[in-house]
Amino acid sequence: MDFDQYQENQQILSLITAHTASSVKKLKAKLVQWNNSTEKEIESDLDLIHPILKHHRACGSSFSSACAAQIFYPQLALLVIDQTNDKTTLPYSLLMCMIDLVKDDSLTALQSMHFISLASPLWSHHKIYICRKSMELCYRLVSRMESVQDTILDRVISYIRQCRTHMTRLDIEKIRLPDYTEFYFDDVVSTMVYDRSTMRWLIQIILEVLLKQDVGSIQTLIAEIKDLYKSNCTYDFKELLFDICCANDDDTVQLLDTILSIYQRPQQQNAKFLSTIDIDPHIVFLYFIQRCGNTHDIMVDLLLENDSGFITYFHRYIIYATQHMGSFKKASSDLGNDLDTIQTIIANTLLVLEGDGFPYNAKPLIRRLLVFEEKLFED
Repeated sequence: MDFDQYQENQQILSLITAHTASSVKKLKAKLVQWNNSTEKEIESDLDLIHPILKHHRACGSSFSSACAAQIFYPQLALLVIDQTNDKTTLPYSLLMCMIDLVKDDSLTALQSMHFISLASPLWSHHKIYICRKSMELCYRLVSRMESVQDTILDRVISYIRQCRTHMTRLDIEKIRLPDYTEFYFDDVVSTMVYDRSTMRWLIQIILEVLLKQDVGSIQTLIAEIKDLYKSNCTYDFKELLFDICCANDDDTVQLLDTILSIYQRPQQQNAKFLSTIDIDPHIVFLYFIQRCGNTHDIMVDLLLENDSGFITYFHRYIIYATQHMGSFKKASSDLGNDLDTIQTIIANTLLVLEGDGFPYNAKPLIRRLLVFEEKLFED
């Protein structure tokens, strides 16, 4: 898109999102135009459609009667879905719009599978930004599905095998570096394009698959991961997991929460598998505390963030740890933590939670922490 087109789109977007009668007329006119346009012409306007869909999501129901994006959302969604028909590849702007529809829970089960069938082959695209977005799209779809079809499992297994064939130890060490940039650059022609983002999406997809119950080909995937684990025994798996998946607070909380959720499922086969590669809720939580310097400061910061999801996770985890105190103490010992350090972190967290300045009712969490603290030193 050239600068003139960008400016024109921004002007149209400003008008459409203004919540006026003119906004509704303008978007209605654009929809008539798009319905009479060729596929190529619509494709050039997807960079405008994406922020309109994003605006619809941001508005929620607050301005439903005055928001053009709210009023015409069904037509916009259908327009995007129609753009995916008979496609062998997907432009970046269309991937963005497809992700918008997933975030809005606008797809049927059949449409979700259609999106996966289109996006999953693009994990190996020659352009890194297409790889990233296609994997993000598949992750968001898998996380919303009640069950996972073999299509996505086969693709995950195939991608793991590609990684094992093409990735070197130097590549792995490079994407683990703290100052690693997400801007992809490689002056060597490669048969596979990847970076830390694609590895993170792969791991998150795998964890979401493990969350599901009775997945058909799950044993094939588990065998593949076990083999990968054995062939890379020089790496500390939890360190690798955090280096790749925890570049920001949201991703860190998501990792902690997903692993805990797997262990809280009624069927424990997938949890037992994770335990064989030294991943369980205690190990990842205690290692997270270690990376925070064995203090309560960062944990309290996360508790103060309304949208991080950490407080929900932390409340659930403290209940789980209290119920499984023996395995918590063993994990703590294995990681070289002494119980006095853990108790100090909990005590300092309680002091903050009990203070007058905390922005919400922390009494349920305080009660759970007090019970946990008491059990910590029981024989």
